[in-house]
Amino acid sequence: MGDAQISNYSKPNGPRVIKKHKESDYINPSSNWFKITTAFACFSCYPAWDLINHSYPFNTQIALAIWSLTGVRYWWKYCGLYPRRADKSWTDFWFRIDKKIGCHKYNKHTTSDLTLSRLYLVKSIHDGGIIEYFNGHFCVLIDLNPKRLTDEERVLHRMFMKGLVDGLHDNQIFKMVATSRRNPRKQIIDFLIKIANKAGSKERAQHLNSIIQKILQDQTPAIMYRHYGMIGLGQHETLEQARIAKESLVEGVMVNMKRAELRPALIENKRQIEKIYRESVSERVMF
Repeated sequence: MGDAQISNYSKPNGPRVIKKHKESDYINPSSNWFKITTAFACFSCYPAWDLINHSYPFNTQIALAIWSLTGVRYWWKYCGLYPRRADKSWTDFWFRIDKKIGCHKYNKHTTSDLTLSRLYLVKSIHDGGIIEYFNGHFCVLIDLNPKRLTDEERVLHRMFMKGLVDGLHDNQIFKMVATSRRNPRKQIIDFLIKIANKAGSKERAQHLNSIIQKILQDQTPAIMYRHYGMIGLGQHETLEQARIAKESLVEGVMVNMKRAELRPALIENKRQIEKIYRESVSERVMF
């Protein structure tokens, strides 16, 4: 009998499960389900009781009936027949109360538009991803996802990069920017959870869960890099002239970047461009 095969992966951990609620949770006065149900029952039964014991005009009767039905609707939304939903609603409610009275404090890092305009001299971001600067210059941003090269591919890559530079027009600005963020665990975990929620085998789900658990437990500093290219469109008096320059200049540069395995994608969404500028203020930037 041959040697046992050794896997590079450790034994996957089983997915975490939440214990099933007992029937006593429905009648236990200390349970969150009982508290929420009692509160909504008082809220909904009062107008119904008042409607039965008094004679009101028709409009008032309708208002009281809507009041009672509204209570039932929100009880079902935030509690219903599910103690687990009641626990979540109860925790969320008191968290919001504590936040309102100042028990939760957050460090907020924001950058005003005025600060961005001083750092990057951006005047406006137009449709199609055309960025206009105060000095009359225009440019577009390219999202780059460069391929990881082997030693054998480096010579060919350098040749294509030389072709990219040689193919630029006179006085055309072309710049590549790399930004880095430390410990990007949240994005990685969100991505893995999104994949794990898709249909698949039990073994696949257990393996992904094992990776997620390792990332949560690993506190080793990590760095995530993002790469962008900036293609200058020149100095123009009108936006229409910049659009014409974009049509004539960008496509050729994009083709040369594809040959160099930079995997370019033109960024045309205004909000995405604004986000890139804001994030680059708080990240390490290398030109």
